[in-house]
Amino acid sequence: MTRSIETGLNVVLNSLADAPLCRFFILGKTNTPLSPQLKERAEHRGLVFLKWSYGEAGSVFLLTSHTDVAQSAEMVVLKLGFARLPSSESLEARQMLELGLFTPQQVNHTAYYGNTLVAGISQRQPAFYLFQSLTSTTPLYYWKDHTTLLFSDTLRMLVSMVARLELNAESLPHHMLFRTVTGKMTYFKDIYKVPCGHLARFRDGALHLEQLERLDDWLPDRQATEVSASSINAFEAKTERVVNSYIRQIEATNQTLLVLLSGGIDSSLLTSYVRAGLPPTRPLQSASYTIEAEEFETEIGYAKHAIDVFETTHQFVHVLEKDYLSYLEQLIDLLTQPVSNEQDPCYLALAQALSGQATRFLFSGSASDTLLGYDDAKRLLQVERYRKIPFAQPSFSFLAKILENILPHKAYGLREAAFLLQAVKKPLSPHHPDSRESLFTNTERVQAAFDARAISDAIQYRRAEFELFSDSQHIAERAHFMGLIHNVFDEESALTQVFRAYGLEIVTPFLDSEFVKATFAFDPNIRYYAQERQKWLPKTLIEKRLSNRSHITQQPKRGGGFDQKLRQWMKSGILRDLVQAIDRPGYMTVAHFEQAKEDPDWFTWNLLTLDLFTKRIISSRP
Repeated sequence: MTRSIETGLNVVLNSLADAPLCRFFILGKTNTPLSPQLKERAEHRGLVFLKWSYGEAGSVFLLTSHTDVAQSAEMVVLKLGFARLPSSESLEARQMLELGLFTPQQVNHTAYYGNTLVAGISQRQPAFYLFQSLTSTTPLYYWKDHTTLLFSDTLRMLVSMVARLELNAESLPHHMLFRTVTGKMTYFKDIYKVPCGHLARFRDGALHLEQLERLDDWLPDRQATEVSASSINAFEAKTERVVNSYIRQIEATNQTLLVLLSGGIDSSLLTSYVRAGLPPTRPLQSASYTIEAEEFETEIGYAKHAIDVFETTHQFVHVLEKDYLSYLEQLIDLLTQPVSNEQDPCYLALAQALSGQATRFLFSGSASDTLLGYDDAKRLLQVERYRKIPFAQPSFSFLAKILENILPHKAYGLREAAFLLQAVKKPLSPHHPDSRESLFTNTERVQAAFDARAISDAIQYRRAEFELFSDSQHIAERAHFMGLIHNVFDEESALTQVFRAYGLEIVTPFLDSEFVKATFAFDPNIRYYAQERQKWLPKTLIEKRLSNRSHITQQPKRGGGFDQKLRQWMKSGILRDLVQAIDRPGYMTVAHFEQAKEDPDWFTWNLLTLDLFTKRIISSRP
């Protein structure tokens, strides 16, 4: 059930007293009247509030702090994110209306590039739609009953409109296996997500969801099967055009930009393009976080090297150990869902530090791994090749035993390949490459907590959701595609909400539709690993662009996290009291529960974040 719409909207408006920079929208249809005072209160806070009344058919309303809103006699358009024509001309909401890309009848989603969410609202009848492009990092949540339908890009705001919250029990095995929920599912019963690439349309009193985009739609008829100078140059030119288009759109707003620079391959490549796209005399700002953890020192060293190479004006945001718990709790409150990664509270600290500065747009190289190669891309490609060879799995196991004391590293690789070859025969196993995200948990503990049916149902759900987007049977491509969908739906959408809560906009050129299509120009057998190199394509581009001025591409890969410190915190440090205070869930025995608390690992982290979410969000609502 919802609170009255009037009450819910007032709760949202009151919450802005503590978050005056928050960027969000709520679009809805209701049969209950809305007072004129709502518009006055919204406009007093600098928000847009529009309402259309249709008698017995109810009212449609839009409340938003996003600024790209345009109106015609026929409709209102709200745009979030970045869009441009193939000619590279930027598209704002007004231009989308003028060019007829969005009309009451149609959504011409193939006419532009970018990663956007667009809402179109009829001025003449109770009808509206929302289209989320395939790689949009803006989430889209909705709730409905027989009289009310609500949409929002900010889960916290939608939750404020709902009177009673109930945990979605189906989310539990998903969370403990994968640390997130995906597809239409959320952690709340009766609150859903609209998947990317889908159109949500309300008309004739009913909601309809229709898929408009799939990853397979973006695959070219022909792909490069060998590395060549021409294919690399073509990719570089497209990447440059994409990044420059974002720079121009931002400069048109008279705002400054900043790069999130960790010193890794992805952020360094992006920084090289941003640096080249700005006038030589203009300073380039960058930022990153640090955490009090010995294992993070290497990460800081990478950032410092990149700062020197690109000559950026850098801001380190230092997250102290004593403050981490506060950031963790604040983040759960802000997202109104469990935290996924241990470094996510550090991004909250970064957002708070950057808020109120001159910079509003933050360039991020997020998701490049899912497009251009995971650390285990070589192994995945080996499995793709060897699974077609009879008796490969037992042969590798036999060779591993023989070489164990002679060539231990070789034996390890053979054992790992044999393990994966066995796993690919069991699609519903958590060890199958499709379920590589379960590497961030203790699968043995998950299997002890849930019955086999619950685990296989969770895995099958994710596979079914993925197959909405691709029919690929290529082991490496499927794993990367599934990571891309997961990354966009869950992790990137969460970070988007974090930064927008502080008036900041994450800019993700590597999730631009034109860039994604450019990566698909390479056959999956070389897209992720080639020339005996992981992430060969971005490394090649960095070396080409920097000549011999850097050793960025020779640096060992870092994960960006601090899992050893996290485990220490849970066992005997700042998180121990919270771990010990976790309420034992019904799916765990006393023995397994106590073991998870005394010997903490990723499973314990998942247990902790879910417990905090339940207590701070679900149980706190009267």
